[in-house]
Amino acid sequence: MELDKTNRDAQLKLGALYLLANEPAKARKQADIVLVSAPQNTEGLILKGQSLINEKHYAEAMVE
Repeated sequence: MELDKTNRDAQLKLGALYLLANEPAKARKQADIVLVSAPQNTEGLILKGQSLINEKHYAEAMVE
């Protein structure tokens, strides 16, 4: 089953759950889905940054 890509709230919540499950790559995928349609979405940018920090990609995280 796949989430509706236009439902940003659901995508962000799933991404947050992936972060809690220590799956930052999956969390970043959810953030990217949101950021495709809303590049300046604050929650999406934060989720992506947090996922990068979890993977120790600090320079990339600072950009986000």
